[in-house]
Amino acid sequence: MLAAYLDVPVDWLRHIRTRREALVLTNVGTAAVKIDALLATQSEMSTTRRTLLHLVGDAASKGRDSIAMVPLLNEALASTHNAELSGQTNDCRSELIGLAAELEYFVEMNESSAKEFEEAGCSDRASAKRLVASVERTLAQRILWIATGGGATGAENLWAHTTTELCAASV
Repeated sequence: MLAAYLDVPVDWLRHIRTRREALVLTNVGTAAVKIDALLATQSEMSTTRRTLLHLVGDAASKGRDSIAMVPLLNEALASTHNAELSGQTNDCRSELIGLAAELEYFVEMNESSAKEFEEAGCSDRASAKRLVASVERTLAQRILWIATGGGATGAENLWAHTTTELCAASV
């Protein structure tokens, strides 16, 4: 889910001129895939918990002894509050915040390069740098939106296109 909006297509990285910038963009995609996997695991655990709660409630409503199900329910509750899973999610979130800060640096660099290319009469290179800066700015904004829990007004356009679509527009 998030990977579609944060992962830059590998072939698009040819537009990137520094190894560090390419690494940051690749790491953003990797972190997004990790978060997607963690969220899927949390969702599965939540579904299991709801199913078990329903079974206990169903057994109790039919006059069955639901006490026998308590250990199973406790196991489900413990798994949904798995501290390790929460810790991994927080680590990915922190990693993404750091990557967003690095992206902002590259946005500045690319905008500055675009201005210099424009002044030197290299409008094609200037345009390419502006588009790279635009994709990186959008990624940084998306990351910060995710990290702060969203809810910001005016974010509708932020999610209008997948990263692949943004990158295709900038080729």
